[in-house]
Amino acid sequence: MPRHERLDLNPEELRSRVNDLVEGVRRNPGPASLAHGDFHPGNIFFDPQAGLTVIDSGRLIESASSAGLPIGSPARDVAAFTHKLGTFGVRYGLEDSEIEELRTTFEMAYVAHGPMMTTEAMQFSRTRVALGVFLTVLKQQQGAGQRSIIDKALKKQLQLFKAALDLR
Repeated sequence: MPRHERLDLNPEELRSRVNDLVEGVRRNPGPASLAHGDFHPGNIFFDPQAGLTVIDSGRLIESASSAGLPIGSPARDVAAFTHKLGTFGVRYGLEDSEIEELRTTFEMAYVAHGPMMTTEAMQFSRTRVALGVFLTVLKQQQGAGQRSIIDKALKKQLQLFKAALDLR
C-alpha cells in the first residue's frame, strides 16, 4: 500500500491546499519584523523579579537584510511556538483541551502586543512548521526500521499537519 494511503493523505487535495496557502501568503504576507527563528517554550526562562529571558537567538540575524532592515515573519515564530506547545503538551501528559487553551492564550497575547500578522501568513507558517516536524518524525521512524508502525508521536504530528491544512 502506498505511504500516502497508510497515512490517509490525498495527494491532490494536499497539493491544492498547499498551493492555496502559498498564493495567499504571496498576496498578503504582512509586514516584516525581526524574528527569533527557533521560538519555543524551551528557549524562554521566567524569573518573577527579572521577567522573561529569551535564549538561543542565533537565527535572529536571518530575519534582517544586509542593511539591517527586518525581513522576518512574526507568524513563523508564533507558529513554531504554538506547535511546540502541542508537542511538549503531549510529552508531559496535557489533555488536548489544555494544549489548545495554552495555544489560544499565547496567540491572543501575541496578537494584542506583538507585531501585526496576516491570517494568510499564520496559515502558511502553521502548515510549514507542522509539515517540517511531521517529516522529521517520519524520517526518524524510517531510520529506525519502523516503516509499518505509526506510533503515537507520528500520529500526533500527522493530526497537527492535517489540522494546519484544514484537511479532514
